[in-house]
Amino acid sequence: MNNDNSSAQEQLRATINQAPVAVAMFDRQMRYMAASARWLSDYEIVVPFHGRAQCEIFSEMTEQAKALHRRALSGETVSKIDDCLERNGQAAKWMDWTAQPWIGSDGAIGGVIIWSEDTTARRRTKRDRDLFMSLAQSSLDFIGMCDASFKPFFVNVAGMRMVGLDSLEEAMRTPVEAFFFPEDRDCLMTQFFPRVLREGHGEIDIRFRHFKTGEALWMNYAVYSLAEVASAKTSGYATVSRNITRQRQARQQLVEAQRRLQAIMDAAPVGLSYSEDRSCERVTGNAALFAQFEADRNDNVSASATDAQAVGRQLRFFRQGRELADRELPLQRAVAEQREIGPMELEVALPSGRRWWAEASGAPIRDERGEVVGGVAVTVDVTERRRTQDALRDADRRKNEFLAMLAHELRNPLAPICYGAHALSKGVKNPQDTQRLVAMMERQLAHLVRLVDELLDVARISSGRIELKKQRLALADVIGQAIETIEDRIQSAGHALILTPSREELFVDGDCVRLVQVFGNLLANAAKYTDPGGRVELLWAREGNSAVVTVRDNGIGVEPSMLASIFDLFTRVKEDIGKQREGIGVGLALAKRLVELHGGQVEARSAGLGQGAEFIVRLPLAAPASGQEPAPDGAAMEAGALRR
Repeated sequence: MNNDNSSAQEQLRATINQAPVAVAMFDRQMRYMAASARWLSDYEIVVPFHGRAQCEIFSEMTEQAKALHRRALSGETVSKIDDCLERNGQAAKWMDWTAQPWIGSDGAIGGVIIWSEDTTARRRTKRDRDLFMSLAQSSLDFIGMCDASFKPFFVNVAGMRMVGLDSLEEAMRTPVEAFFFPEDRDCLMTQFFPRVLREGHGEIDIRFRHFKTGEALWMNYAVYSLAEVASAKTSGYATVSRNITRQRQARQQLVEAQRRLQAIMDAAPVGLSYSEDRSCERVTGNAALFAQFEADRNDNVSASATDAQAVGRQLRFFRQGRELADRELPLQRAVAEQREIGPMELEVALPSGRRWWAEASGAPIRDERGEVVGGVAVTVDVTERRRTQDALRDADRRKNEFLAMLAHELRNPLAPICYGAHALSKGVKNPQDTQRLVAMMERQLAHLVRLVDELLDVARISSGRIELKKQRLALADVIGQAIETIEDRIQSAGHALILTPSREELFVDGDCVRLVQVFGNLLANAAKYTDPGGRVELLWAREGNSAVVTVRDNGIGVEPSMLASIFDLFTRVKEDIGKQREGIGVGLALAKRLVELHGGQVEARSAGLGQGAEFIVRLPLAAPASGQEPAPDGAAMEAGALRR
């Protein structure tokens, strides 16, 4: 009987030792009789255990566990769920176990058999799952998971609410591609998800479809593969997607606002520049600014640029003749000094060599906290204003000079007239003295009348009140009459007058009196500004459909800088200090206006002071008289130089 009992125990122990589960056999003193390999592994038993008590090996065993063991030894089957096993300060393990008595062959309880299961991993998985569910359900983002066939098995509450689904069951019946618009699905399924599979993750901004309203929701769709990347297989996909509809709308509104602002800036006729950094190393602006600086839209026009090749580094700015450093410019000063600067008038020198005048001002750009983050500048091209101011100053100067000259020129004839009148009033000794005084007074009076007539003619032309009495005129006759008006002056100065007439007879349509006045003024001007004994040449010829008359002298000449203004009112040729010629500076201006009234042009040329000058008048030729063919060039008189 004892042999049978011993044999049964041995058989039971052998079965337990070889069991694939965690099981151990104890006697009534809770000493080990047998234990499976799984038991030893789960409870990390590495010391000899056979015959030793459980509480000896596990000194950490709780009184509660011991009490359960005693109940099992009394014949009760007991269980413990989620029993926490803490040993030697190691991480806790969680166990589910059941203890029941084993009966010997004599029918008495021989001890306890305990079955155990390590639930640590399962408990951790459940804990992680519960934590994930808690986080997922509390998240405001769309969180979802699907299997490899793109069938959803989880969508959080916020995600379902976001796309208009009423329950998880409804979500699970909806394939992933149905969450998107038809036009986006092909790219998503054939390009995006394969990339996620290869790389393990992917992100794209895409529209979700609201199932009830059809509204498009812009989402930042971040997807993760639920498998190892190297395996090239996946058990599914997970996503955490954020609704970016408002951000996208705000960004689109910002883009549109920037586009409108840029359009407004580009339409502005002044240069607008701005920098978004406090160093002002990068400056851009509107179309007018780039045009002012002869730059392209993508050029950096900052004078503070770190790149020495930047367009802005090639610009030069001057104020009152001194070149400014970049830190002295309005934009840079506004940022550095954190205040509005300007307006400042600057002269700008471009790489092309062009120079222009600008009126520039600057102001800082501040963020919502009031901190300076950049600056803006306004640049107005005031070149024309500057030229106008210079012209007004020059005109005012010439006006004052004219008044002084006019007073002088009027006083010259008035003084002898007054003298003659006074002498006549006192009586003269003989008729010869009377005739001499009267002749002198008549000459001075004629000179005075000529001065007044010139002023009146200028006034009439300026106000548009002059009328031309045009007729067909032989140009040679007009020139002859002009020579007669100044012949005495040329002879008295000892000048040689050299005529080179046209090889053919030329006709113009014009006012004879006014054309005589034009050529007379030009000849008088040549005689005036040529020292005694000089040479005055008068040439006329045909050039195409124009008659060209040239008055040339070897006099004092004209500075090149004065050629552009020589025909302005009250302008006189500059001479050495101490020299002064008669006249009030209206002769050339009057000649130019009369030529233009005849549809012609006049220009002045000179190689410089001391090089003489020439004035060239171009007048349109008159149409041939009825039944008369124009003479061929050179068919009339032989050209020659005639000295008078």
